[in-house]
Amino acid sequence: MALSTSRTVVTETGLSTNSTYNVGGVLAGVSNLHTIGYDVVDSNTGTGVTVRSTGNASFTGVITAATFSGSFTGDGQNLTGLPAGLGTALSNTQTDALNKIYFTNRVLSISTTTTVDPPATASAAYTQYTDIAISNGSDLIIKDGDELVPDVLGLSTSALPVTNLEPNIGGRLRVSQITNTNANGAPNFPNGLTVTGIVTASTLNTSTNQIVVGSAVTANITGIDVTGVVTATSYRGDGSQLTGIDASTLKNGSDIKVQANASGAVVTGILTTTQFKPGEIIETLTGVCDGRTINVQSGSYTLQNVTEKFQETDNYQDITGSILAYTPPSGTKTLVYGFKYKWSAFANSGISFMKMFVDSTEIVPARTQVAGGHETSNHSAFFVDMRFVFDLSVGTEDAANGKFIGSNWTSNKTFKIQTRRYSSTYTSEIHGNDYWRTESLTGGTSATGTDEYVKPILYIQAIA
Repeated sequence: MALSTSRTVVTETGLSTNSTYNVGGVLAGVSNLHTIGYDVVDSNTGTGVTVRSTGNASFTGVITAATFSGSFTGDGQNLTGLPAGLGTALSNTQTDALNKIYFTNRVLSISTTTTVDPPATASAAYTQYTDIAISNGSDLIIKDGDELVPDVLGLSTSALPVTNLEPNIGGRLRVSQITNTNANGAPNFPNGLTVTGIVTASTLNTSTNQIVVGSAVTANITGIDVTGVVTATSYRGDGSQLTGIDASTLKNGSDIKVQANASGAVVTGILTTTQFKPGEIIETLTGVCDGRTINVQSGSYTLQNVTEKFQETDNYQDITGSILAYTPPSGTKTLVYGFKYKWSAFANSGISFMKMFVDSTEIVPARTQVAGGHETSNHSAFFVDMRFVFDLSVGTEDAANGKFIGSNWTSNKTFKIQTRRYSSTYTSEIHGNDYWRTESLTGGTSATGTDEYVKPILYIQAIA
């Protein structure tokens, strides 16, 4: 019987898609079966698979397989598990020249602990990345006996070495720490280590044969060879082999400050020292009390200017010229203070008393009393040289007895001398010459002459 036209399923070009049939295991209705192949097409989206008897197949969508073999065309950017190769082509079009030009990102980031262990048949492991950046908390481990060569294509912007004597400046490893495989010791650098910059080390292996710093410094077991200038904060050891040094002079720039000769040394300028032999004089401050300024090691001091004589009274008063604020230089163990002035009696021996002070403390052992002959009219006159020796070497201070801790005397203390007469019956004066006789004067029954004032002298000496 003839087939119904409404149920025809066989045509010149293949099976009709009007209905769905199972023809010899091929599902028709969503596909077209032809003499040259078949199409599996989604009638809604128009996407699917075209297979031809020539062996070609066209897929719209994703192909997932365990493995792929043979040549491959089209966009493979989402394929996984592929070897790195030279890099990524700049174009996916086979006929485009950019399809044969590749790029590789500069930095290979490692964020998990990774072990490089190529098979024993390999000479080394390598990567075309120029930088390897290892994140904090991660490790890059190179197994013992293996090598990892970064920037194998020589893509670094730095020039590649011309000879094996030049440093390898290809890729670089960016990490905060490098250790051995077990992370419990130092790694080995069998061919050496080239460093540009500063190397900081807590210890240096004493078996190191040679250290080379550029072309200027070489250190080995025989010593250190330096080409150029050596600058150091201090030098030690035997300098007998040094040349170009004038051992007979000390200079400040080109100025000779100390010149040695057969009898000693000549010093030009001020000689200052911080250490002294016991008993050595550190400084002497002395001068007439005429307002002059004296410069010594401990500082600059201005003496009082005495311009008149004065009468003693029944109360203690400061002797003009005796007052000076002073700080001894460091290292002083003994300090001498002296004050020399003219004293004259007028009546009944002119009994006078003197006291010495340091600030407000009287130095009791320094007390002095002077007097002339006991007569109604007394012409006694002489210099009083009042001085005292202070001990600055003690451990316990006793100011009233002239004992001070030298290391504590770091600022000015004021020296002075006070005087008074015994009473108004015993009169005297200070800083004067009475009845000064000139050549024009002639003898007589009573003394005549000119009254003058005499400037006193102050004296301080610091002794080690």
